[in-house]
Amino acid sequence: MSMNQSWAEVKLGSLCEKAQTVKKKEQVPSHSFLYLDIGGIDNSSNKIIGHKNFFWKDAPSRAQQIVKQGDILFSTVRTYLKNIAQVKNPLYDGQICSSGFTVIRGKQGLVNSDFIFFYSISDVFIQPLNDLQTGSSYPAVRDKDVFAQTIPLPPLPEQRAIVSKLEQLFSELEDGVANLQKARRQLKVYRQAVLKKAFEGELTREWRARNSIDKEWSITQLDEVIDGIQAGKSFRCDERPPSMDEVGILKVSAVTWGEFNELESKTVVDESRINIDYFVEEGDFLMSRANTIELVGNAVIVKNVKRKLMLSDKTLRISFNEDVSSYYVLYYLRSHSGRLQIEKLSTGNQASMRNIGQKRIRQIELPMPEVREQHQIVQEIESRLSVCDQLEKDIEANLKRAERLRQSLLQKAFAGELLTEAELQACRAAPDWEPAERLLARIKGEKTASKA
Repeated sequence: MSMNQSWAEVKLGSLCEKAQTVKKKEQVPSHSFLYLDIGGIDNSSNKIIGHKNFFWKDAPSRAQQIVKQGDILFSTVRTYLKNIAQVKNPLYDGQICSSGFTVIRGKQGLVNSDFIFFYSISDVFIQPLNDLQTGSSYPAVRDKDVFAQTIPLPPLPEQRAIVSKLEQLFSELEDGVANLQKARRQLKVYRQAVLKKAFEGELTREWRARNSIDKEWSITQLDEVIDGIQAGKSFRCDERPPSMDEVGILKVSAVTWGEFNELESKTVVDESRINIDYFVEEGDFLMSRANTIELVGNAVIVKNVKRKLMLSDKTLRISFNEDVSSYYVLYYLRSHSGRLQIEKLSTGNQASMRNIGQKRIRQIELPMPEVREQHQIVQEIESRLSVCDQLEKDIEANLKRAERLRQSLLQKAFAGELLTEAELQACRAAPDWEPAERLLARIKGEKTASKA
């Protein structure tokens, strides 16, 4: 017997019970509950990492569904982000989740909830839903789209065996991923340690001695070394990146901690307002004027730009005089001391968009050695951080490899190729083993008999 002859392919909805819904107006206002929403899901581990506490009088409008332990919470918004998790903690049994989730609850005696969970995070399940999303701002699918997807259904003992093997393999994989993530965090700490020593003069101490330089560093405001700051304008745009023949405008996300990303741009629709004075060129020092508290004041130096792109109203181009190296300023603004000043000088609501205007940028203070030493500091920084960059690339490649392996294991599992013949024989010897078609027919017969 082929390992798949005992399997069936069915609609997910036929294997599930419907979650009970609640209405805020019918609840006791002073009663409290735990609330699960998309923000409480870690989409890298597919686990619930937090919840919110509400009284019903303050409950959000989306607090509508009662969850049970074992349920799968599948976010219907931007399904490609994989905000999916299983309710494992008994603390959440009987609590409330957002209507932004499809609550997938397998029928007992028919399907193993862990089996459904593993299938729900597989690309073979998610990709068709990605294609069904509608809406531009918040692309989403409906509950009925989720439940209409097909799922392979093995006999119950095989479901349990597949779950057990996936859990074992994923545990080993997650240990490796955890080590990679730890190494990435350590690199971040090392980067800041390098920058700290650089701007305390530690990296060039021997260089100064060799060159008989004993001049003390001064503390200088950026205003003293800035030649000019240019802001862009807002334009009517198409959200897609421009082609090589079109003119685009930068998104603030083009100005990142790493390299300038010209694909983070939009296509200008109103060509009559195109101004070549705003075009970005190689060597430009760009800074984000507005962003969240963690990202406002991000800066990059453009090393390569192939498209015709203009500054936006949220991106600034800063030029410096000959007394300062632009790369020296760039690295200082990325240091802990530089970030503290940027965050302190920025204005706006702490929880939303922050802004740092041109006048406040000019107030940023930095230690200022002579230009020769600035160039040496940049060289010392880059010689150390280039090693970090390569290690980070290796870590990212291994993390992507781990995700591909995870998906490969899922694909094998649901194609009936994960279990060995010996493992399958053990499943067939289980007292509750029966082909899925017979299981479905029996469940249907029992349901019909109960209605008679």
